[in-house]
Amino acid sequence: MKKLFYFIIAAVFAAGCSEAYDDSALTGRVDNLEDRVSKLEILCSQMNTNISSLQTLVNALSQNDYITNVAPISRNGEEVGYTITFKSGKTITIYHGEDGKDGQDGADGKDGINGENGADGKDGSTPIIGVKLFNGVYYWTLNGEWLLDDDGNKIKAVGTDGKDGEDGQDGQNGNDGATGPQGPQGPAGENGADGEDGKDGQNGADGKDGITPQLKIEEGYWYISYDNGSSWKQLGKATGENGKDGQNGIDGKNGDSFFKNIRQDDNNLYLTLADGTELTLPLVSSYLFNRLQSVSFVPYFNDGAAPVYIPASGVITASYVEMSFEISPKDTTEEIVDSWNDILSIQAVNTVTRATKFIDLPVTQCVGDVNNGVITVRASGENLGEDFFEGTTTFSARLGISDGNTDIKSEYVPLIATELAQPNNEIWYTATEHIGYFMYEESFFGSKIVSHTFDEETGAGVITFEQDLTSLNSAIRGRDALLTLSLPNSVTELGELAIGENRNMTAVKLGKGLKVIGEQAFFSCESLLDVKIPDGVTTIGNSAFSHCFALKSVSIPKSVTTIGKNAFNWCQSLKSLTIPSGVKRLEESVAMNCVSLTELVLSEGLNYIGVLAFAGCNLNTITIPSTVAEMGNMCFYGNENLATVYCKPTTAPILGGAVFDETLIWLPRNNATRCGVIYVPSSSYDGYVASESWETYAVYAPVYQDAQILHPYNFTE
Repeated sequence: MKKLFYFIIAAVFAAGCSEAYDDSALTGRVDNLEDRVSKLEILCSQMNTNISSLQTLVNALSQNDYITNVAPISRNGEEVGYTITFKSGKTITIYHGEDGKDGQDGADGKDGINGENGADGKDGSTPIIGVKLFNGVYYWTLNGEWLLDDDGNKIKAVGTDGKDGEDGQDGQNGNDGATGPQGPQGPAGENGADGEDGKDGQNGADGKDGITPQLKIEEGYWYISYDNGSSWKQLGKATGENGKDGQNGIDGKNGDSFFKNIRQDDNNLYLTLADGTELTLPLVSSYLFNRLQSVSFVPYFNDGAAPVYIPASGVITASYVEMSFEISPKDTTEEIVDSWNDILSIQAVNTVTRATKFIDLPVTQCVGDVNNGVITVRASGENLGEDFFEGTTTFSARLGISDGNTDIKSEYVPLIATELAQPNNEIWYTATEHIGYFMYEESFFGSKIVSHTFDEETGAGVITFEQDLTSLNSAIRGRDALLTLSLPNSVTELGELAIGENRNMTAVKLGKGLKVIGEQAFFSCESLLDVKIPDGVTTIGNSAFSHCFALKSVSIPKSVTTIGKNAFNWCQSLKSLTIPSGVKRLEESVAMNCVSLTELVLSEGLNYIGVLAFAGCNLNTITIPSTVAEMGNMCFYGNENLATVYCKPTTAPILGGAVFDETLIWLPRNNATRCGVIYVPSSSYDGYVASESWETYAVYAPVYQDAQILHPYNFTE
């Protein structure tokens, strides 16, 4: 660099002797030179990176390594190279190999004597480094020729293994001691000493690393080093030389790209070097499927079946199948584990129905035992459905390994539902993300949280407490990420808003020890689909399931004796409801505006039906138990399709206002096209007609005989 600028400065002073000299061209030439040298230095840096990467590539070829990922590199929105990751964990960077920059124009030569033109400036050049295979070994090349060391030997691009040292020879046994001369009573000669141990053999020589050539640009010339920069050998000009007297030097030619082309298909990555040499490196899929031979199920139990684990909560979305398989050859185990997300699948088939039904079970995890060549695969059991876990449908499943071209499958294995026991000091859940450590007082749980784990792949979380849980009060409330929840059997009470306002929770499993579901315990759990209230629960508090819009079914056990007001109101998807015989009173608005409710069972023993209890539902038929003594205002109002009421009490119950819909009350006034019918016991007809609270329904009976509003009915028939 210094010599180049010195030459130009000298030219400036020489030109300064002429009054007519215009130095603008020279100034531009100096700026241009600085720019070109700077770009050459960038090019040199990229070439050294590519040389190092090229050596890693040929080492990978020699060691049967393979590529796991190829990621493009962008600069200013333009792709300039790739980052390549190998199974061994090594990562390299290669650049596309931008064209070498033009050689610098030669500066104007002085006027030649007798007017001769100066000679052209010489072109700049870019060395082309490559590799070629010779007798199974890769060697470096320079401009298409073998790169030779000082002794004329080709320079290897890969290292060689050191030889083991030879074992030392065993030492010889010592000679026996000589026998002493025989005297009258002379002692016997002693044995000779043992020979010394042989010395250890010398260590074998260390294997030599493959040599990595290095390039640099100095004073306008390319230099190369074969010894990590200890010495350098000049190759040629990096920029165009100055023209001699008179004529400008010609621009240097463009240098060639280091990597001429890079492409890949489903199996391999192909790299073409500047000299035309093509390197083919296997991708993970081709490396694996060229060697993989078989996959065999390893049974856990004597029945040869695979378990499908489901939490004690019964939450199907948290269920999973776990299967182990022996892989042949076993050294492919690690490759399968590395790429399981792309190549593994589990398919289940229904084994009862004649029409074969296939179901995919999404794989969520794969771990491997490399020493034994065994992989253990976990997949979601959600798609198996309730019938499978209830034992009415059976499935078998098999593992598939595929790269899109080659498929290797195991045999089909029967699946068996297996319940996981939930410890009394743990809450299990699934969620879209970690729902966080609960920042509530310890009193909300009654025990200290000691750990909270969450698996991002499966979405499964476990909250562990210091002691067994017995009650929850506003403990798990308002967590939008929460999807399913499982409570232990030790929980006896759900307090106010215990699990309320979890708007995306679809399923919950209540423990067998539960006794009380408190006020608003599940309030506004808008996505909750069904609830199985365990036998032993006695109380369902006010608004316990209010505004659970998606709730389709709820099972209320016979143990329940109290159902609070608004307990199920605005459960707009609820289709059926059975009130057990232990419940004596149904409080106000208990199931108001359950617009999908078409089936209602009120058990004998019920005494009171509260105000607006079932108003705004979609009931067609209602049977009032014989034990009912009072029905509150509008308790069945707004059931527009109500056509039949069977009223069993022998004594007419006390009625509030507008108990039934207008179709049973105001028919003549509304010009209705149909009318509903109320049936009462034959023996009690006169009593109903005479009852003041039933007068509204009896007044039109004599006129409309064919569709009378109050009609006697013998319930024994």
